[in-house]
Amino acid sequence: YSNETPEERENIVDFITSRTEGLFLYARHLVNAIAIGQLKLEKLDAFPTTMGGCLQHYFDAQFPSIEYYKKTIRPVLEVLCAANELLTLSMLRSMLQLEHMIFDIDGHDHYQAFAMGLKTELHARGHDVWVDHEQLTPGCDWETDISNGLDGVKEAQENGRVLLLMTPHGLRRPDGYCLNEIARAVTLRQQIFPVFVCTCEPPQSISNLPYFDMRSVMPVKEEDEDMDAWIDRLSAAMRTPEYFEHLNRCISLLELCDNMLAYPVSLIAGNSRLGMCLPQSPASLELSSSKSENLSDQRLLFSYGEKCQALAARLYDDLTAKGFSIHPMSLKPLKTPMTTEDEDARRKALDWAHEHKNGKLVLFITPGSVGRPRGVCLNEISLAMAKGLGFVPLMIRQSEIPLSICRIQWLDMCDVCAVHEYDREFWGVNEARYLVRSAQLLSALNGQHGLDHDGQQARLLSILSPFSFQYQVYKLTQCFVGREWVLSKYDAWVQNPQGNRVFLITGVIGSGKSSIAAHVIQNRPEIAAFHLAYLEDEQTQNARRCILSLVYQLITQLPEYANVLNTREPLEEVVPMRSLVDLIYTLLISPLNSIDHPDSIIVILIDGIECFEQEFIATLIAHIDLWPTWVRFVFNTREDPNVLQTLQAYIPPPISLDPSSWDSKQDIKEYLRTALVPYYSNETPEERENIVDFITSRTEGLFLYARHLVNAIAI
Repeated sequence: YSNETPEERENIVDFITSRTEGLFLYARHLVNAIAIGQLKLEKLDAFPTTMGGCLQHYFDAQFPSIEYYKKTIRPVLEVLCAANELLTLSMLRSMLQLEHMIFDIDGHDHYQAFAMGLKTELHARGHDVWVDHEQLTPGCDWETDISNGLDGVKEAQENGRVLLLMTPHGLRRPDGYCLNEIARAVTLRQQIFPVFVCTCEPPQSISNLPYFDMRSVMPVKEEDEDMDAWIDRLSAAMRTPEYFEHLNRCISLLELCDNMLAYPVSLIAGNSRLGMCLPQSPASLELSSSKSENLSDQRLLFSYGEKCQALAARLYDDLTAKGFSIHPMSLKPLKTPMTTEDEDARRKALDWAHEHKNGKLVLFITPGSVGRPRGVCLNEISLAMAKGLGFVPLMIRQSEIPLSICRIQWLDMCDVCAVHEYDREFWGVNEARYLVRSAQLLSALNGQHGLDHDGQQARLLSILSPFSFQYQVYKLTQCFVGREWVLSKYDAWVQNPQGNRVFLITGVIGSGKSSIAAHVIQNRPEIAAFHLAYLEDEQTQNARRCILSLVYQLITQLPEYANVLNTREPLEEVVPMRSLVDLIYTLLISPLNSIDHPDSIIVILIDGIECFEQEFIATLIAHIDLWPTWVRFVFNTREDPNVLQTLQAYIPPPISLDPSSWDSKQDIKEYLRTALVPYYSNETPEERENIVDFITSRTEGLFLYARHLVNAIAI
């Protein structure tokens, strides 16, 4: 409302109510339309008059083409309507023979006309073309058809090409259908020719490749643009002389170059139409030594310990001179403990970086900055992740990369800080090496080169596809207190050379198992790899993906292990072909047995192990004695009789988070005493304790209840 009188407001309410047909859903849709600016109070007549009209409006917005609806949605509805019982998602997939549920369920690609026009032109020149949109239809064997298409390219040998048309729809995460095709193409080592059609984030697996840029001649669809109007505008753009010039250069690349790294590429395409396939790459980023004006306008904040002060000051001066915006707090190293003033200043600096879409935290990786549990930068990493900031990790001294950011590519700057000054209070800067590495950093920040120059990290990300649980870990560790009785038993198990191979924690839903796991992951340096499985997320229950994700994390933590894997059968050949048991032995047990005993044990943590098939749990346990003696496991599980029976023969009695126990209730009280502090006003200490006792009496010993209640107060 703005200036409406009470009578006018009541008239508006009556008018809307008369249209709802007594349905709250209609009223909610209308209020939501007002809230997001699609509808104004003075134009209520523009909204559909009934719930049926409202649903029709929604349907038209989601499925502008009736043919698209018939091909993608109708088959699913027919199966559901014919079923005599409730169908799970896995059963539905099986009945429709779809390994990946209809890939463009969220709407068709708006640039399909361009793809079909390109196909027609290639056909006219005598080339065979396989188009995923035509071949992959509902009900088809998705896996087989993709494999057949890529096999055809492979059989063509030097005449085979994979043309990737990069659009937001095809590369959307996590279900963009092009992502799977490109991952397979990379695995098969096929020649990929990326073409930017509309700005989006390219796959990391091709970050070492240049792209051909069509964006300057392709229009961008407006959110509220009518489909017919969009098709007319796209068709008009595809009839311009500039479009045909770009199209001819693109096809010439395919015909005259074996790959996008070939010498003639820049001559045929022209530097203005080439760029590197880096995440969030801007339009037409030239492959030249000049800085990119639009990317140099980034906001950067440095995060480092005291020993890197000289390097940080040098980078601050040089990058500022190049046009980058760097927060003044970047000149102050992080220390422990920090004053309240410094903590507030760092938070404001993170907010400053977050306000800009290109804001990044430049993280100087050393044992003192990221080593668990006392690394001075660990808390800032968590805060930056929570805000969604990008990271630019710089490896200054060899150190275990925090697991929360181990998927992010880093720049090796270990040779920059002068070796002969290693033991001094502050490390010096080796001038010759600094000039080389700073140029690489500048090039990476400008988007001209990736941080991972040899492509190994991008290759591993593509093959192993590790999970990123950074947000979950951050969320679970907020306001974590108590549980000392569990953590003390865990620490005693770690420190006992004769300790059992498995440390098991059990508890009912909401008892706090995952929070303990997240706390251990973030604060115990022996955790070398972890996995969090959730019943509501099918991907996290995939045993193969779990194993491959653990492999990736161990590679980032154990250099010797990574070296052993690099000397053995290529991962590209092992991962797709081996069974689960073979993967466990070939990628984990055998290479870990081949390296020297580390200085201390390492621990692999799996939370929610009851979410997996019983066969996976049995396989892990059956092979437990084959692992090196310095590898141990932490398993968290609900009190599932089948799981406990499978584990019984190999482990001592578990640590049970019994909600009715005195320890559990004391932990909840300690949590409430901390979490409620911001929301008290004038209550006396006695009144505060009474509030804590009252809430605790209602929790039934479940942390989940206490968290929900505190969250309700917070919002």
